[in-house]
Amino acid sequence: MKADRGLIFPANRRLRLAALATATIVAGLIWRFSLPGLPWFAWKYGGSLLWAAMVYFMIAVVMPKARWPMLLLIGFICVALVEYSPLYHAPWLEAFRLTLAGKLILGKVFSVWNLPAYWAGLIAAALLDAIVKRR
Repeated sequence: MKADRGLIFPANRRLRLAALATATIVAGLIWRFSLPGLPWFAWKYGGSLLWAAMVYFMIAVVMPKARWPMLLLIGFICVALVEYSPLYHAPWLEAFRLTLAGKLILGKVFSVWNLPAYWAGLIAAALLDAIVKRR
């Protein structure tokens, strides 16, 4: 029976996932700040897709032995909580949302239209994770 390297060598899996998360963060920052001329739809939802992929990879770094359905479920919960967070108006949270980090991590406004982009990002990350895991 073939052993799953991700379960036997979680440190190696963590390194691969951390590298994917880092690459996704870099891609997301380039997407948001350095790609002039993108149509608004692509700029907005492409960034959301990359953000959600980063969330998946970060969860997987913390839980390297978890299977993809669990990682997706936790990812769906995390992105929903973050998307709904602008509906909660604590002063400290509002102050954080005004910073660049707050805008990139939490966003500024609630939009139900972000959720499908987040779901697509989570699913894309899970597929990439499965491809990398098999190699």
